[in-house]
Order: sequence, then C-alpha cells, then structure tokens
Amino acid sequence: MATPAQISNVLIEFKKWLSINGITSGRSYQSLLSNFPNRLTNPTSPYSNYLDTITDCLLAGQPVYAIAVCDIMIDALQGNINTKPNSYLQNAKSSLYRFREFLHQRLLSLIPAAPYHVATVPMVQGGAKAKLGGVINGTNTLIGALGNGKINYFIKLAIESSLFFSVDIVSDRYASLSQMLSKGVNVPARYTNDKTICSAPVKGQPAVYNINGIPYNVIVDKDGNDSVRKLINYYTGYTVSTGQSSIITGYVISHVWGRAFDPRHFTNFWNIVLIPSWANPVMDTPNPPAGSYASRLQNTIMEICRQLYNGTSCQIPLVVNQKDIVHGIYTVPVINQKVNQPLGAILKTGVKI
Repeated sequence: MATPAQISNVLIEFKKWLSINGITSGRSYQSLLSNFPNRLTNPTSPYSNYLDTITDCLLAGQPVYAIAVCDIMIDALQGNINTKPNSYLQNAKSSLYRFREFLHQRLLSLIPAAPYHVATVPMVQGGAKAKLGGVINGTNTLIGALGNGKINYFIKLAIESSLFFSVDIVSDRYASLSQMLSKGVNVPARYTNDKTICSAPVKGQPAVYNINGIPYNVIVDKDGNDSVRKLINYYTGYTVSTGQSSIITGYVISHVWGRAFDPRHFTNFWNIVLIPSWANPVMDTPNPPAGSYASRLQNTIMEICRQLYNGTSCQIPLVVNQKDIVHGIYTVPVINQKVNQPLGAILKTGVKI
C-alpha cells in the first residue's frame, strides 16, 4: 500500500501541472483542490480509496491501470450524479477530469526506476480491463510539454497542417452517393461488430446494415479505408496510406464526425480530412470530455468543415459541442480535383469561425 508521503508526491506533481497550465490561484485553483475527492462516495467499492490505488499502480510500474482506475471513478461519480445530482459531485467530477488529463500527460514521468511490490494491482487488473484503450498516447507528451496555455497553438497548427477537400469534390461525391443510396445500390461502409447493425458482416462482402431502423445495402470495406483511399486517388490523383508508394505521407485519413460504419458518412468528403499523424491520436479520441484539448480540436475541425462546405447541398451534422470551438481565422490547404493534370492543385483558403 502506498504511504501518505508517496500519495502526497503525486498530488504535489498535480499542483505543479496545474501551475504550468495557468491555474495557480483564485477560485479555479481552490475549486480543483477543495473538490478533489479523496474517496469514492460508495465505501464498498474496491476502489473506494482510489487515490491510494492509483499511486500503487504508478509505483508498481503499471501506469495504464492508474488511468483506468481514474476512469472507473469518473463513471462511478457520474452514476451518483444521475441518482442524486448536486454541485459537489459535479465539481468533484470536473476535478477528476483534470486529474485524468494530468495523468495522461505526465504518465511516464510518474513511474519509478524500480517497481514496488503492491498487492492492489492484481485486483485492479481484472476490474479495469475494459478501460485500457489508448491509455499510453505519445501525443500527450507533446501536449504536456506545451501546457494548456499553448493548446490553441497546437490546435491551430494541427488544423492548418491538415488537408481538406474542395467544394466540387464534396458536392460531386455527395450527389453520387445520394443517388446510389436512393437506388438501393451497395455502397461502401466500414466493418462493425455492433450486432444491432449487422449480425455477421464480412469484409469485402455485401451486407445489409440496419441503422436507426432503416436498412442500407452496403459493401463492407476490406480494410477500413480502402474505399476512401481509392476515391481520394480517383478525384485528386494523390495516394495516401498506401505504404511506400504514397505521395502523401505522414497523414492519416480521419472521419471528422466518426460513424464510418454508416454508408452516408464513410465516403462523404464533408466527413473526411487528412490529419497529420502527430495530431491524429487527439483527433481519434472517442467521446472526449468537454473542455479537453481533444474536444476542442474535434469541434473546431467540425466547424471548419461546416464553413468550408456551407454553400453546398450537403446535409452536414451539427458541431457536437459549440463551446469547444476555438474561434479565429484559419488558413487551410485544400486539395482540388485533378483537371487535365495527374494531380489536383493544393491551394490555401481562409476560414473564419
């Protein structure tokens, strides 16, 4: 079991991190510390002394379980909020989100040179198994070094380094896809293991996806982005994510609103941006909490897509969280259709949001 001094050291590092991120005094700082819950409100939980457990995991050289326990605590607090909402629990949850962000960014600096032998880690491993996805994320080291004061710089750099697609590409694909869907033609969609959508899809084979009670005839993409890569090459001449033969490298195909299993979203170019590989882990963060840098990047790119393609007939979804849009003027590179040339021109355009 971690000693009080060892637990205190983790909290000292948390305070340093708050300071680096500009939260050094005033109501915000005091709120984070005073509302930081030392115990879960349910004392029967095996993680009730979760700060001890998190420290144990760090000392044992098992940092992924430290974040997993933090996620379990956030879920537990949300359950209590749903049952009996009050301001203390809401503030405690906000503090835990900050603490989780701190753990993510400082994860590898919190582990010791030699592991301590603690008994709680085996117990944690079983209960936290479902919470391990994406816990060790190299981009978080960069984010942690920048600090939240420079997060907007990171977001602007990521967006202005991304590659968007021209209005005519977006409009043409939207029109052709709409026509195929109306005729019941098999259109590409990503594989899904959601049995409520399709009981047994096979990659590369036709299937019927049931989405919100509506059946769609699809062809299940053979590797998750093959259809998108081919369309990018068809419209622009560029190759991406094809190995050494790629013209565009260091970029990842990103579905801005996700839902790649939905044939209406998978190959519609209003939903596709080429993201620099160093920013993609942030862009790919599923359901990021409001106010996090992942939420701010995702929602800002959504709004840029909405503004870029505002004059089209495309039915583009709303931004998930308006409050997380980082407003400003962005100069973004746009790939155009190839016209009498092997490759489409890449030109910059300004977008004000």
